Amino acid sequence: MIKAAEEIRRLKVVPSNKISSCGVSVDGTWQRRGYSSLNGCTTIISIDSGKVLDAEIMSHYCRTCKTNDNVRYKNKENHECSNYVGSSGNMEPVGVYRMFERSKRLRKL
Repeated sequence: MIKAAEEIRRLKVVPSNKISSCGVSVDGTWQRRGYSSLNGCTTIISIDSGKVLDAEIMSHYCRTCKTNDNVRYKNKENHECSNYVGSSGNMEPVGVYRMFERSKRLRKL
């Protein structure tokens, strides 16, 4: 994905210190149909190259934490698993927002 972003910057001929504008297509999908899924994924694809520029995977639930609730789970403090709180239908716009913010900061797109 980093190489795809660099390719877009080369196509647009933008100085390295400027943020480049490019056309993108955004899509989201869920593990289950409807708005009751615990997991979802959102991607950004470049219109210019057709390559994936970024992806955001979100989850309400972690099987590791759930199965280890009854057992002493020592790494729970260091374990990052559930990264989304809210309705399943809102996963797509939240994922897009996260990717756009990250894209400006990391890839200057």
